[in-house]
Amino acid sequence: MARKGTIKNMGKVQRKMSDARKSRKAAKAAPLAKETTPIEYEPDTDLRDTEQVPLLEAGGIAAFFEREVKPHAADAWIDAEATKIGYEISFTRYFYKPPALRTLEHIRALEAETEGLLSEIVGESASPGKTAVAGGKR
Repeated sequence: MARKGTIKNMGKVQRKMSDARKSRKAAKAAPLAKETTPIEYEPDTDLRDTEQVPLLEAGGIAAFFEREVKPHAADAWIDAEATKIGYEISFTRYFYKPPALRTLEHIRALEAETEGLLSEIVGESASPGKTAVAGGKR
């Protein structure tokens, strides 16, 4: 006959709990492997972004990245294979000639013309003593 408290007298649930505790203790006691393999993550393409770094940036791309990107996205990284170094020529900046602005006199003349047209329109639709009713007859 087994004594009270031995494994033979425990119920199935209690035995499973006991086994789980033993396996946890064994896992804690087992030394970690000296060589660990790094976890490789897949980049999330929805979070992909590009930056335009000045060519003469002090410290290069790495310094720009540490100063401008890392404070805002601590887990950000640079794909060295996708990095392109070159020039960007802004054709608009160098070749676009904006049209001359209108003079103040021209703008005031347009404003006076517009006011005259508005007074004609309002004057025709509502003669003195009569009011215009939306949608029809009075």
